Amino acid sequence: MDNPYWYSEKHSHVIDISAIRLNAFHLMNIFFASQTLASEHRLDDSEDNLANLYCGFYRAEITRLLINIAINTRVFDDQMKSSDRKDKYLRHCDRVDTGDYIGIFQENEKNQEKFKIREACNKIIHAETVRPIFERGDFPHYSIDEIDDSDEDYEWWYLTGEIEMTGSRIVKGETVNWFVNLFVPPYIETVIDLISFKADE
Repeated sequence: MDNPYWYSEKHSHVIDISAIRLNAFHLMNIFFASQTLASEHRLDDSEDNLANLYCGFYRAEITRLLINIAINTRVFDDQMKSSDRKDKYLRHCDRVDTGDYIGIFQENEKNQEKFKIREACNKIIHAETVRPIFERGDFPHYSIDEIDDSDEDYEWWYLTGEIEMTGSRIVKGETVNWFVNLFVPPYIETVIDLISFKADE
């Protein structure tokens, strides 16, 4: 048998597209489940098993999934741009990744005109702070008793589907501070569009 080392001479990382899709599915569900769960369960109730599951895992899972999706999407993008399918892939990128919908990107408090998937993936990977945004529920929590309104002012909060991230980079010896407000559902949609590239279409 020949040395298997040589079989991988022209191969790079193996990117599992189905794994990116599955991680996108899980990330989407964390945000879409938030309002329903928060409106029906007291997330600060130590006796509520579902609330404890959600509160115990959502931040770590958001981080894990964001980083996994970002790294694999970046590698996929690099591979396509260095392949013999580059021209078709770039046309595909122009069509599905317009830079208009996935969030807001500022450097030194100045808005950047476009915010595309590659830049979003970079910011996810290099973020120094990551803050999912919450909104206060605008209807009474299900647990409020109509007869006894002593709990009427109970406030509950849910994830909006946006994540604020900040960080910095050095440009020509100067520190450039950046801020991103990532819109998670459009980001996921664009990632799925991007990795759905078919060279023969």
